[in-house]
Amino acid sequence: MQINHNIFSKTESKDKRNVYLFSVVTFIVFIISYILSIKVTQVKDDGMFMYRAWMWTEYLIGIASFIVIVIKFKHIKAEFIFPAIALTLISSVSLLNRSDIGTTVKEAIILFSSFVAACLLSKGDNNIKSSLVESKFKKAALSLVLGAVISIPLGIINFLYFKNTTYYLNWKNPITSAFLALQPGIAEEIVFRFFIMNVFITISDKHINKKHTAIISMFLGVVPHSLCHFSELWIISPVNAITMLMLTSLFFGLPMAYLQYKRDLETAISFHWCIDFIRFLGGF
Repeated sequence: MQINHNIFSKTESKDKRNVYLFSVVTFIVFIISYILSIKVTQVKDDGMFMYRAWMWTEYLIGIASFIVIVIKFKHIKAEFIFPAIALTLISSVSLLNRSDIGTTVKEAIILFSSFVAACLLSKGDNNIKSSLVESKFKKAALSLVLGAVISIPLGIINFLYFKNTTYYLNWKNPITSAFLALQPGIAEEIVFRFFIMNVFITISDKHINKKHTAIISMFLGVVPHSLCHFSELWIISPVNAITMLMLTSLFFGLPMAYLQYKRDLETAISFHWCIDFIRFLGGF
């Protein structure tokens, strides 16, 4: 019995180390890609800092989601596919109004793949769920209302930040602003958080405690997404970049990740949508 207990303890310890190691390696891979995107943009001198950092990160996420789908292909259900199609179409039509067809198609493929892969991973009790996928339509509707309402204070703060730093205000059509805000609300919450967080919750489950699982999954669901918004700032002012990273992560990324973790995907989508709607309304 003592021998078996020792073997079990060693295996458990090894599994725990592997979880932490995988998390660290994943973040290092992102950082390498992030730095390379900055260097390549400097060499090309085309000013596409954010676009390149963003797309390269999404390519990595897209590859990871394809791997999950291949491994768990036989578990795909219609309940995953129909919401994936609907959300991808809504996001793509919204994006097409401010982007080219090539980028829109690439985003659509990554979004669809990330959603399906995240659903395949969301079976555990601790995993993030989509109320739409689970056919909890009343909960989904309430989540959309709840997310929008609780985001309003942060949305106003974000609006005032842009107004006071750009000294520019150009009110836009509310309907157009609401429509354009659908894409970031849907795509970013699914690709950067719903999928990524479910990956690390699944990997960590039963190997490390729930608190550490939440910290790791939220860190990897928040920090890379925040960094992709201002890669050029590391060249202009590293101090401001660090400040921006802390502020965007704590006041925007973390609440969205927490809402997904504690409630569902739909709450975070609505929260994200409302913040961008308020920003777009002011022309920022």
